[in-house]
Amino acid sequence: MTQKEAKRSTLERVDTLTEPPVMGRFYLVRCVLHTGYKVWYPVLGPVHSDPEILGKGDAPHVHFDFRFMSDAMLDDHFHGDPETNPTILGQIFVKLDPKLGAGQFAVKRRRCYRSKLPTVPTERTNPVTKQKRPISATLVAERACSGLSMNTWTMVCPHRGVPLGSQPIDAGGCVTCPGHGIRWHATTGELVTRYGHLTDYQREQVLADHREKSGGAT
Repeated sequence: MTQKEAKRSTLERVDTLTEPPVMGRFYLVRCVLHTGYKVWYPVLGPVHSDPEILGKGDAPHVHFDFRFMSDAMLDDHFHGDPETNPTILGQIFVKLDPKLGAGQFAVKRRRCYRSKLPTVPTERTNPVTKQKRPISATLVAERACSGLSMNTWTMVCPHRGVPLGSQPIDAGGCVTCPGHGIRWHATTGELVTRYGHLTDYQREQVLADHREKSGGAT
């Protein structure tokens, strides 16, 4: 075994952690090759599609894990920082090249630059009117999980299979999936809504607007 292989063998895989990663440490992280930039990006969870959110034409994709991206990478490729603009979390993902298949993925040694991801937002503010409006995609994802529960032993989000063991548990004992913003109770596994402030009528209005914009999704 080479020195490089020996050093790599001592690293933890981030998708098997039971607590948030430590800033400055190196981990083994699943990465995807961005065929346009020719750069390996760290990713969250498995390949999936979101037809209930983006419509039937949604292609298989993966979401980025910004915890293992340097500030320079964020500046060069995303022109924004998810710490100050968390809407980036729901907007940027990698579509896959079917010609590459599994060859588009590899487990890489990556440094942790931030111990947690910003929570996927549930609302956005209109820059003109300053009024806040619910983000329909997050509500649609939550609604898709109605009746589901999270296995508290494996700590994997039942929505799209994103491992949650490395995500922080909040003061209410809940963990929020960084993929689509769905919140689960870490002890009971129950779905905990992030839209409790909305009336049933308001929820239906948000969902109706989403169906119109997405061509019937949900």
